[in-house]
Amino acid sequence: MSGVPVIVGGAAKDAVPSVIIGGAEKKIYDAYVIISGAAKRVFTAGATVTSISSKLIQDSYSVFSGTPTITRDSNGLHYTLNWSKGEYGSSGALIYGNYETDITLDLGGAYSFINNSPGWNIKKQLTATWIGRQFNHDGGGLYIYGNGFTSNATVQLVTQSNGTMIQYPQTVNFQLTSQTITFNTLTFSFVFTIKESNNSSATGTIKFDIPNDAMSLLPSGADELPILFN
Repeated sequence: MSGVPVIVGGAAKDAVPSVIIGGAEKKIYDAYVIISGAAKRVFTAGATVTSISSKLIQDSYSVFSGTPTITRDSNGLHYTLNWSKGEYGSSGALIYGNYETDITLDLGGAYSFINNSPGWNIKKQLTATWIGRQFNHDGGGLYIYGNGFTSNATVQLVTQSNGTMIQYPQTVNFQLTSQTITFNTLTFSFVFTIKESNNSSATGTIKFDIPNDAMSLLPSGADELPILFN
């Protein structure tokens, strides 16, 4: 119906793509709907989750334990880890526990990425909250990788006074084995690293949320591809 005029406020307007809400004209785009008078984006395409797995990568003393609870809903992904560490030795040396989560992403088609060019976009602040310990950790990081990567695309966790935060906005280049590589799937991972003295026991909780559209992929010659966790 584009091009068919209606009269709005004494002026001719196209019937599409706008509506009148609360006396004001609101534009409607293919990827938006109007909710409570505001335009809300509807994602018609994106990289979606096909599998999630978690594992504990730790020192040889095997004193760390804990399995995260991971849920997903319309707001995104929600991660809670109740971790603990036993005693081993008496020297007071630091030992490390690394809690890794791997998420397989289906891109919904074949998308090409260019070597040494932006492939991953961090659009919103992401904060991990550490409960029970005063940031006795090394943070960790977020990663994207796949067959054809020479090294993982990496975003470091930065310790702040109120939690561990991902700096934003930022883009991360993909380092690939060829100038252009096409992917149908990629792996998104995040790791939390805890360090503790070997001669003491400890417990704590990590909470981490990733909203939908907080991150996206940047394929060559195509629209930005949001990473959707719902």
